[in-house]
Amino acid sequence: MPTQAQTPAAPPRSELHVLHSGGFAAEVADMLVTQANASSAAPAKIHVSGMADFKLWLTRTALTGGDPPTAPLRVVFVVSTIENEQPPEDAGACTRFFQRRTHPKDMLSARLRYAVLGLGDSNLLLDRQTTTAKDCNQVARKLDQRLAELGAERLHALGEADDRTGNTELGPWLQSFVTTGLVG
Repeated sequence: MPTQAQTPAAPPRSELHVLHSGGFAAEVADMLVTQANASSAAPAKIHVSGMADFKLWLTRTALTGGDPPTAPLRVVFVVSTIENEQPPEDAGACTRFFQRRTHPKDMLSARLRYAVLGLGDSNLLLDRQTTTAKDCNQVARKLDQRLAELGAERLHALGEADDRTGNTELGPWLQSFVTTGLVG
């Protein structure tokens, strides 16, 4: 323990967790890691996990159990929306967990800093025979809103990409996150 005459060492850069819903979301998570690692603000370690393993990840991180951590967990959720405003099967456990109405309103307070990046396809909206969705990124929007309702602190603004536009929104969001979200 440093004495008053000593200057304490700078705290270690915090770790970053990236949870993805599989498929293209896994590729985007890898893109995020590559850009983050190239940044001078890169976290000490980046953990990438599929949402299919959400229950194991939740146990390992102890996000909702025990005493609040000394520093909030930093997590980026990369999640797709498929037909009828639904998450892919791999993301189901994660999105359903956070949507539970039985959670206390402050469950994530001082425990989580987050960003959500949604991957949608507005082409699905054009085929009204198979979808009733009003938006191609509903899963991301609902998750972002619910995390805030549970007391989590937003690390970076919600990102929304659309396959119909060639996901041109990805590059600017990833760059913005690396520039501001990593240090936020």
